[in-house]
Amino acid sequence: MALGAPLAGAVIDASAPAWGFAATGLLGALVALAVLPTELRHRRSDAAKATITPTAAPTPVRPSI
Repeated sequence: MALGAPLAGAVIDASAPAWGFAATGLLGALVALAVLPTELRHRRSDAAKATITPTAAPTPVRPSI
């Protein structure tokens, strides 16, 4: 999302520079919170699909004399 600079500019023009950075940070935090449940759900489904498959036990190697 490339909304940070225009949002900061609009807020800075309407108020003070500090509020522009605060508004941009708040927007970033809101986007992260909105995406977080989807990302966690996706990771859980990937973890459930990855199952450990049993492998055959290796045969012991006997030294040749």
